[in-house]
Amino acid sequence: MVSRDVLVGPRLKLSRARRHLSEFVEMTDPLSTSLYELRVVSTVQIPQRERAEAMVHKLIYKSLQPVSQSVALVIGDVVHNLRSSLDHLATGIVNSKTYQSNTKFPMRGTREELWSDGKPIRDLALMEDALPGSISTIQSLRPHGSRVDRYWSFHKLDNDDKHNLIIPTIIVNKVSLGEFDNGGIKIGEITNTFSVDQNLDYVVWSWMGPRSSLKSIPVLDAHVTFGDSTPFPNESVKDALSAVLSLVSETLDAFETLIFSQA
Repeated sequence: MVSRDVLVGPRLKLSRARRHLSEFVEMTDPLSTSLYELRVVSTVQIPQRERAEAMVHKLIYKSLQPVSQSVALVIGDVVHNLRSSLDHLATGIVNSKTYQSNTKFPMRGTREELWSDGKPIRDLALMEDALPGSISTIQSLRPHGSRVDRYWSFHKLDNDDKHNLIIPTIIVNKVSLGEFDNGGIKIGEITNTFSVDQNLDYVVWSWMGPRSSLKSIPVLDAHVTFGDSTPFPNESVKDALSAVLSLVSETLDAFETLIFSQA
């Protein structure tokens, strides 16, 4: 009989994944000021002919660390804990009957790939043998035509993260200035699109007028997406990982119900 204790490790892993996802949101929505600096550089423009001299100001952005790589570390932590949550569940179920090495939760890109030559793949068969009803439970979690079924491909991200960072695409599309007064002209935000990985000074905005200064720290709104080579190309990292987290949570709940029904 499968003990309820097999759910302890998976729940802890899921909780850790939630914390890492919160960390990701704190880093990127908006972009954390620990990752970059913004400063105003002012110079005097040499007058031409009869024109009076004027001040030229530039709002300069510079990354303080490899931004995309730093964010990638957190993405990997989220993915790894989600995958580990399910692997711990499968291992606990299977080993409750007989020890099996290298047990993993059966995940494939499509529901059909869980079967080979009309038989369930190894790990799915082992789970069913130790906990009858495992196959029907997993099938219920992956109904035909489900819009979220593709998120079960997230295990590919975990495999990739073991060898390379999952580098996201991070593009800033808006800079909110807060309280900014340029000689009586109040400016709330700037629309400008640029990559966050700027090792050299990048001019976000330039203007002419009296001496200006930032009264508050500007806020950078960034769009963070997965790369083309991932299972979720050009999709919001936050949305995709949130969907995967929901799948894992629903899976643990479903198996908890199955285990309790046989207690």
